[in-house]
Amino acid sequence: MPLVITEKVKGAQRLMAICPDAKRAGLTVGMTLADSRARIPDLVALETQPQADNEFLEALAGFCDRFTPLVALDEP
Repeated sequence: MPLVITEKVKGAQRLMAICPDAKRAGLTVGMTLADSRARIPDLVALETQPQADNEFLEALAGFCDRFTPLVALDEP
């Protein structure tokens, strides 16, 4: 089943990441969710969670800090 990650950009939900099944079905990063659902009605779409992603990366960096002298996070 095709899965995509979306983010609101200028008032429209746009695809930010797509799985291989979605790519084979003709979807591309940057398409609107509405256009994507017109092509694949049973498309599974999850919205980005920037705060949760950032918290996870900070926790992962804290863990990695035990094994290396330098750990840094890049801004998105």
